[in-house]
Amino acid sequence: MKRNPMFAALAALTLLVAAPMARAQAADPVAAFARPSTSVVVVLDLAQLDLDKLLAYGVDKAKANGVPQADIDKGLGEIKPQLDQAKGFINSFKDAGATKVYALLNAEGLMGGDFGSVVIPASSPENARKIADLITQMTQQGGGGAEGAPKVAIQGSNVVFASASGTAGQPAPNAKLTAALAAAAARPATLRVVVDGAFLAKASADQQNVTPEDKQLLQNTDTVSLAINVPPQSMFALSVTAKDAATAQKMAQKYAAELEKGKNDPEAKRILGADLDKMYQALAARTAGNTVTLSLDTKQIEEIFVPAIAKAAAAEQKKQQQGGGAAPEGLK
Repeated sequence: MKRNPMFAALAALTLLVAAPMARAQAADPVAAFARPSTSVVVVLDLAQLDLDKLLAYGVDKAKANGVPQADIDKGLGEIKPQLDQAKGFINSFKDAGATKVYALLNAEGLMGGDFGSVVIPASSPENARKIADLITQMTQQGGGGAEGAPKVAIQGSNVVFASASGTAGQPAPNAKLTAALAAAAARPATLRVVVDGAFLAKASADQQNVTPEDKQLLQNTDTVSLAINVPPQSMFALSVTAKDAATAQKMAQKYAAELEKGKNDPEAKRILGADLDKMYQALAARTAGNTVTLSLDTKQIEEIFVPAIAKAAAAEQKKQQQGGGAAPEGLK
């Protein structure tokens, strides 16, 4: 492929009790604040995001792959200010009872700044005010107080940061996006993205580098859903829901053909050997009815992809030092 992340009986009981509540809460902001222009929904689960664990994971992997301690210390020193700032920001949200951040995006207006809205449910109106003040402070520091700039508002216990299209007209939930989110809610994810296929079809209509066959497949796409868990409990899942089973089969066949191209790259075979076959076997898609799904669990990511990426990076570094070209096609 060419282009292109975390307890005993008490904890289990807590999850069983909290999961239905989380699913109910997750659907409310989408239903209450989406607009006709909403074509992409992004959900960030702050409860699943632990930057300290993520950093420790990265350091352990760097050591396991032979990165000198001096280089690790240098890298940690360079990112510490940004890391501390991000941790402070996330902790402020969590302290105010925020567990999720919802971005209800107007994808067509993104380039012009008309992004739609970001909704952050807090635990109370008072805590919503704390979050709103934090966002206002950040936007003012970035010059966001100008005429026509996105505005921060409080609606009940929700903080809404929105551009023009994010508040225009009455709420109009996108049934396809809502259904896709509900279908995937049983599997916790740090980051979840759902895209309306109608936007993808429209965006590709005038693109000369998109083949007529691909444009037709996009025309027959309902939604594209992406779910990611960050390390150490990594997970990746990509699902494309077509309008009919025949389209899903065509999508799967085209994807398999593209996989085969990378799998047969001679240089990738030389670097990875049998690991290349394992990697592409894990990348095989599954088709059920009108849905095509690609998923990787923690074991696959840790035992197949992390070593493969390390080997590819080492090969790329060696080529760079020797004045060679880019990494092999099958490892991009």
